[in-house]
Amino acid sequence: MKHVILGNGPTGVVAAETIRKKRPGDEIVIVGDEHERPYSRMAIPYLLEGKIAESGTLLRHDRNHWEKARIGLVEARATAVDGQARTVTLSNGETLAWDTLLLATGSKPVRPPIPGMDLPDVVSCWTLEDARAILSRLRPGARVLQMGAGFIGCIIMEAIATTVGKTGGSLTVVEMGDRMVPRMMTPMASRLIRAWSEKAGVEILTSTRVTGIEVNRPPGGLMSPVAKAKLHPHHVLVSFGDGEKRAFDFVICATGVAPAIDYLKGSGVEIGSLGGIVVSKSLRIGGDKFDEAIMRYLRKQYSLAIGEQTAENLKIMIGTCVPTEEEMTMILKGRDLVQGLPRQIEVSSSCVSMAIGEMVQTLVDGVRNVLELTPPELSADIIDRGIVLTGGGSLLRGLPELISEQTGINCFVAEEPMESVARGTGKALAEIDKLNRLGRSGILATSRKGRKWKS
Repeated sequence: MKHVILGNGPTGVVAAETIRKKRPGDEIVIVGDEHERPYSRMAIPYLLEGKIAESGTLLRHDRNHWEKARIGLVEARATAVDGQARTVTLSNGETLAWDTLLLATGSKPVRPPIPGMDLPDVVSCWTLEDARAILSRLRPGARVLQMGAGFIGCIIMEAIATTVGKTGGSLTVVEMGDRMVPRMMTPMASRLIRAWSEKAGVEILTSTRVTGIEVNRPPGGLMSPVAKAKLHPHHVLVSFGDGEKRAFDFVICATGVAPAIDYLKGSGVEIGSLGGIVVSKSLRIGGDKFDEAIMRYLRKQYSLAIGEQTAENLKIMIGTCVPTEEEMTMILKGRDLVQGLPRQIEVSSSCVSMAIGEMVQTLVDGVRNVLELTPPELSADIIDRGIVLTGGGSLLRGLPELISEQTGINCFVAEEPMESVARGTGKALAEIDKLNRLGRSGILATSRKGRKWKS
């Protein structure tokens, strides 16, 4: 029997060695797309800190280990899988037949759609090759920008902070969320992480986004190359959402990962829930909560009391999640809380944005939290198909764009969002027996062949 394992990380290696123990006479092949001997990505931070050499990242140090274990290593990338023919096509043109196929390709780094992300001095921190690129740029006094302060980003940050601290450099970390590790840590835990980071000399910028990266070009004119280098020693110029521009030697992108399963397209291999709920999160935020936030804001800022219907109309007419280029205004009538007399004021769309800003961010954080908990197989479908918003709250101006900006995933409103819940409820009631069966049996996985497995 022939076992083909796609992915030569720790999972693939341990699987191959376990199969060898159980099936000493079988053929085993591990396919990896990097020009490296199998190594552990989790050791890369120690390499960046100088605690280990490259050899310390290797999973097996004996060069003859694979030959002794009779495990074949193939340097290539899987491009297609044919489940019916039981073959896998590789990037080197080779086709491998298999009796069993293990998918252990893990994830790959993703980059947000920002101008300049393809520049040479914008690097990821995922492979040994990435680590070499970072180390080659960590010269004395280097100014480094890291995008992303999630779980993986903080691991990278610790290693880089230690290194730049020894060489007189600086590290700035930007995070779009309102705190560090927003999808995994409580606000208090995030504050502790931030305090440690800042004590280590790291500049932390939360609720901040990068809008563009460009080459930091020296000025023209009759100047020697040495003089130009002294004026513009840093390689890239980074633009931020507030309009500020700052120069850095290089940028590390740590904005997240996605499943490395592109080769499964058209293979007949699918993982789904068959109508079950894989991940869910409920937030007590809806249209009425936005109205209440607007009413509180006007009481606090303008000493004006208005009714729920007035707040609802204000939200519909000029409400927006983010400031707009063209400011909208509306005349409001209410009761002056100081004098007790009727009063009218002019309210702008930016005021509404400030009134509901905290709730909107909580909503977006909830979306990001669900995405963090979503299994990798289903994350790929979300990336391909996007996020669909339903309900009256989805009509709030700028909400789809804000979610897209903070998640990196396309987001759009359903065709008839006001009727989506009612229609969905009707369909659920029509298939209530099927839903009851799913609820009792748990989530199912299926292939296009119709086979089902209980998970």
